[in-house]
Amino acid sequence: MGEGGEVGAGIPMPNLALTGKGRYRLRVYVRTTAADEEHLVVVFPGKSRKRLTLKP
Repeated sequence: MGEGGEVGAGIPMPNLALTGKGRYRLRVYVRTTAADEEHLVVVFPGKSRKRLTLKP
Protein backbone atom coordinates (compact mmCIF):
# COMPACT_ATOMS: atom_id res chain seq x y z
CA MET A 1 0.00 0.00 0.00
CA GLY A 2 1.19 3.48 -0.79
CA GLU A 3 1.17 6.45 1.54
CA GLY A 4 -2.32 7.61 0.53
CA GLY A 5 -3.89 4.18 1.13
CA GLU A 6 -4.12 3.35 -2.56
CA VAL A 7 -4.12 -0.28 -3.67
CA GLY A 8 -0.67 -1.77 -4.11
CA ALA A 9 1.00 -5.08 -4.79
CA GLY A 10 0.01 -6.39 -1.34
CA ILE A 11 -3.75 -6.35 -2.11
CA PRO A 12 -5.45 -9.22 -4.01
CA MET A 13 -7.10 -8.34 -7.33
CA PRO A 14 -10.90 -8.04 -7.22
CA ASN A 15 -13.15 -10.09 -9.49
CA LEU A 16 -13.11 -8.08 -12.73
CA ALA A 17 -15.76 -10.21 -14.48
CA LEU A 18 -18.71 -8.30 -13.10
CA THR A 19 -21.17 -9.48 -15.76
CA GLY A 20 -20.14 -13.13 -15.35
CA LYS A 21 -18.52 -15.60 -17.69
CA GLY A 22 -17.62 -14.38 -21.17
CA ARG A 23 -15.07 -12.38 -23.14
CA TYR A 24 -13.57 -9.20 -21.78
CA ARG A 25 -11.26 -6.53 -23.11
CA LEU A 26 -8.37 -5.34 -21.02
CA ARG A 27 -6.55 -2.03 -21.31
CA VAL A 28 -3.56 -1.12 -19.16
CA TYR A 29 -2.21 2.41 -18.78
CA VAL A 30 1.22 3.00 -17.26
CA ARG A 31 2.52 6.30 -15.90
CA THR A 32 6.08 6.67 -14.69
CA THR A 33 7.61 9.43 -12.65
CA ALA A 34 11.10 9.89 -11.27
CA ALA A 35 9.98 8.26 -8.00
CA ASP A 36 7.67 5.40 -9.04
CA GLU A 37 5.41 3.72 -11.59
CA GLU A 38 1.58 3.71 -11.56
CA HIS A 39 -0.77 1.34 -13.39
CA LEU A 40 -4.44 1.74 -14.30
CA VAL A 41 -6.22 -1.46 -15.41
CA VAL A 42 -9.52 -1.04 -17.28
CA VAL A 43 -11.69 -4.13 -17.93
CA PHE A 44 -14.90 -4.11 -19.96
CA PRO A 45 -17.06 -6.70 -21.80
CA GLY A 46 -15.99 -7.37 -25.38
CA LYS A 47 -17.02 -9.52 -28.35
CA SER A 48 -13.77 -9.77 -30.30
CA ARG A 49 -11.91 -13.07 -30.39
CA LYS A 50 -8.78 -11.32 -31.71
CA ARG A 51 -5.91 -11.34 -29.21
CA LEU A 52 -3.31 -8.57 -29.29
CA THR A 53 -0.05 -8.67 -27.38
CA LEU A 54 2.24 -5.66 -27.29
CA LYS A 55 5.91 -5.97 -26.43
CA PRO A 56 8.03 -3.09 -25.13
